[in-house]
Amino acid sequence: MQFLVACVIATAVAEQRVGSHHSFGAHHALQRGGFRGPLATAAATPGFAAADASGPPQPYSFGYDNTDEYGTQLFHNEQGDANNVKTGSYGYRDANGLFRTVSYVADENGFRATVDTNEPGTAPGASADAVFNAQPVANPVAAAASAPVAVNFARPGAAGGFRAGQFGARG
Repeated sequence: MQFLVACVIATAVAEQRVGSHHSFGAHHALQRGGFRGPLATAAATPGFAAADASGPPQPYSFGYDNTDEYGTQLFHNEQGDANNVKTGSYGYRDANGLFRTVSYVADENGFRATVDTNEPGTAPGASADAVFNAQPVANPVAAAASAPVAVNFARPGAAGGFRAGQFGARG
């Protein structure tokens, strides 16, 4: 209750200082010559420094490997050490054999990756600290196909067709 009373008094004082009988918005303050300074100032606290809540790097390891009902595999594994070096890999492989695996290192020298893939349209090379090891797509070879089946179609009318007088036709 005391806090509520203090807020009401502070609001009333602020309106009076700005010089508005409706509200203490900026448009009223500027019409009357600007703001007159803060109502109260906080005392400085010497020697106060925020503590580093993160602390030193801690070793960790995580990963997952999932294959869905369509045969698509997604995976990711990563390790971090006490020197804040991260190493890992993540990737994708679908039921048709297309894949991409990215192996990486992140340390004081930056992020460096190597990409192994057989995705169409990729070529071996290096770009932006990433090395691409592109391989041609290996399409699955279908089993030997059987000989085509011959299909015979009967000439229209040979199986009866429409005749005069049938189905209300006149002829």
